Amino acid sequence: GAEQRMAAFAFDIADSDLPLRVAFPLLMSNALEWLAGEKIDTASSFHAGEVVELSPTQSLWTQAQRTFSPLEKIPAEQLARGSFRPLKNGFYLVQGGGKSEWIAVNTFSESESNLQQPPSEKSAQTETLHPSSLILQPFWKYLALAAFALFTLEWWLYHRRRTE
Repeated sequence: GAEQRMAAFAFDIADSDLPLRVAFPLLMSNALEWLAGEKIDTASSFHAGEVVELSPTQSLWTQAQRTFSPLEKIPAEQLARGSFRPLKNGFYLVQGGGKSEWIAVNTFSESESNLQQPPSEKSAQTETLHPSSLILQPFWKYLALAAFALFTLEWWLYHRRRTE
């Protein structure tokens, strides 16, 4: 049978300010394209240091750009053919076959931006707690513990007094 697609929002759109935000038309456009089964044409993205393979008819502008600026003429010494390894973040122009497209190069890494530890690391961390590691604590922790003990003693002495 034919593939059936559904999209569901986990909140009431009428009770939010999402329709007033800039992202709403883009969200609706992407959702409708996905529901229709169309392939969303996204810009190519590479990691800094990754090799960009070019077809024999393509050339790449080797200067990283921060914006998509219109170009008049690129000097031949700034064009790469065959393959290129961009080392700087930015946008690079690929020309060839009568068309040109921009590719993005960045240093984004999912493993660096993942704030959750894998389960194996959590269990290894709890198992390595050793009594000798309690002795090697920073000095301020001992001062805070002493202050807490002093405040507790003062509270106990204050409430122990007799009023008549």
